[in-house]
Amino acid sequence: MFNHKSFSWQMLYKFDKAFPKGALMSPVRKKYYVAVSRPVIQSTIIEVEADNEEEAADKAFQEAFALDDNAWSGKFEPENYGHDVVSVMEQDLGDLQVEAEFVLQDRIDDVKYLLLRGDTNVGEGSMLFQPWLQDHSSLFVVDVCKGWLDDIQLLADEGVDGLAEWVEDPSLDAAKIPPEVIARLPWLGQNGHNGSGNSPGCQ
Repeated sequence: MFNHKSFSWQMLYKFDKAFPKGALMSPVRKKYYVAVSRPVIQSTIIEVEADNEEEAADKAFQEAFALDDNAWSGKFEPENYGHDVVSVMEQDLGDLQVEAEFVLQDRIDDVKYLLLRGDTNVGEGSMLFQPWLQDHSSLFVVDVCKGWLDDIQLLADEGVDGLAEWVEDPSLDAAKIPPEVIARLPWLGQNGHNGSGNSPGCQ
């Protein structure tokens, strides 16, 4: 089972109700301006003529850029996605009080997002390259990738630990793991929990 307690507080903002109320409050109550963003995934169906699936995908990808906004459907889904606290600014009695909205909007514009695609049916994942990455140097890409990889590795470690617990405890609900994923893990053996002895951590 996923354990949110092992994540840093910055990551916990992405999980609704996971962060304890008041944990960031200082002894002296102050007022703050907080910039918050949330993702919205929109979808549509595009009809194309092609000789194969790869050509069809390429054509649809190109045609998608020309579609009007009303051709897309989708809104924020709180059951699937969380919020991102972009920046926090303490309320000031001076000029910042007037300019906070503009300052925080700049911070919102500075923050961009990488999309990681997860197929919940077959358990496959991939990265969707985003155009904004082309506007930055290779050094910048290396820096942000380091942060992404650290967080993804932490999430992957949680998944491995949870899978190991499932292997050791047959009473856990194995139905949550798609058969396609189980088929890609030969160390589980033919009968699920009857491992072959090549499980992670076994030499």
